[in-house]
Amino acid sequence: MATGRCAEKMVKRAVGSAADVLVLDIDIAALITPAALKNEYTKYEKRSSQEYDLILISGAANATGFDELAEQLGVQIALGPKQAYDLELVLKSLDRSLLSLSEAADKTIYERRKADAVAQLLELERTAGYDFTIRDLKIGGRSRMKVLAEIINAPAVDAELAAAFHIQNGADIVDVGIPAGATAKEVRQAFADVKAITDRYNVPTSVDSLDSELIRAGVEAGADLVLSFTAENSRDIGPLVAKENVAAVVLPENGDMCSAIGLARSFGIHKILADPVLYPIGMGAIDSLVEYKRLRSLSHVPLFLGVGNIVELMEADSVGANALLAGLAMELGVGVLFTPEHSDKAKGSVRELKTAAQMMQLAQFRKSAPKDLGIDLLILKERRRRPQYGVASKRILDATDFDTLMWRPDPRGHFIISVKDSFIFARHETGTTIRGSSAKSVLDVIFELELVSTISHAAYLGCELKKAEIALRLGRSYAQDDTF
Repeated sequence: MATGRCAEKMVKRAVGSAADVLVLDIDIAALITPAALKNEYTKYEKRSSQEYDLILISGAANATGFDELAEQLGVQIALGPKQAYDLELVLKSLDRSLLSLSEAADKTIYERRKADAVAQLLELERTAGYDFTIRDLKIGGRSRMKVLAEIINAPAVDAELAAAFHIQNGADIVDVGIPAGATAKEVRQAFADVKAITDRYNVPTSVDSLDSELIRAGVEAGADLVLSFTAENSRDIGPLVAKENVAAVVLPENGDMCSAIGLARSFGIHKILADPVLYPIGMGAIDSLVEYKRLRSLSHVPLFLGVGNIVELMEADSVGANALLAGLAMELGVGVLFTPEHSDKAKGSVRELKTAAQMMQLAQFRKSAPKDLGIDLLILKERRRRPQYGVASKRILDATDFDTLMWRPDPRGHFIISVKDSFIFARHETGTTIRGSSAKSVLDVIFELELVSTISHAAYLGCELKKAEIALRLGRSYAQDDTF
């Protein structure tokens, strides 16, 4: 491994006895050049009387010219990881076929691990036993927990667009939410809109109502699942659900889940999901989880967990909450995770739950904790902190000691920056608008078109465009000049 002086200790600690470390006469390993490596390596090889067949250089280095050097030296030269702390991972996963001068080794290995995880998930689902199917979708057994995404008040929104959005984010089933007071005609229209999308992708749909007439309209319109079967509506919808072989989510009868399941079976309903009902934090969440556990010990009917009852009613980021609830659900034997994305803070819950469900399936199969799986839900936090290097300088100036520069308009004009539909938009006062998915791509075009002429304006644009990019990545809103 070839490195510079700054990272020498860290590299040697990470490498141990797995490889030799060549420290070049440079401070930063990313600044290594073919000439510098050739000079130092030739001397080092003579001193060590050792023949090498692979040299790893920093993954952050400019790879230009190293392929020619490799031919001259008769040794493979490849990019290692960008950060020294990833060396241990790279060396443990060392596969010469993955190493190259076109991609840093850590990125290549992470991508390979993710691809392996996805392939394993497909195979696990293909071979998994199950309790029943909804269309071709396996429910229960050892199959992955499925994610049911709700379209709230479907008759009043663009249900077709909402269905497409949920499927794009990984929904396994799309729930058509029907409000009280809706008409059968509105239910049929909502299903026509939703099924224009779901039928294209063979994604099942559910009708979400307690009203017998509206449930009937949903089933007749093609619903594959009924939310929800109760003692009150059982006589009206039980025979229809059984006749159409539609699945049903069963709610407890006077707090008794087992008798409710028995009631559904008495109508000849075979595809049953039991929903003991998850209560919000502070309103009986623990007691309801205990009831889920008790029911699992009494029955092998797949369970239904309304994750939104906790996530939507808690002022906390949804990512961790969804991951934790998915982990608990896996231990409880839940078959379907149900979520709306009703509040702004819960946007992205469908995608988060889908990833969490996949993580739990892998962890269960590997008999491990849900970590180091190849896929994760780390968005703001990091798996390992990057090292902090001290800045060697005789002259360090404190920015707070300087007066803030007086703002002056750029003679070339100002920009209005916004975010929409996964893009950053920078509109110049002349009307020219630049669209891009990253701050750098937009800023590069601004410079190329010479639409900025002052250093302060360029710095300001860099800061605002980066804020817009971070907002895109986190699914947040963005407003120019607001604190993030």
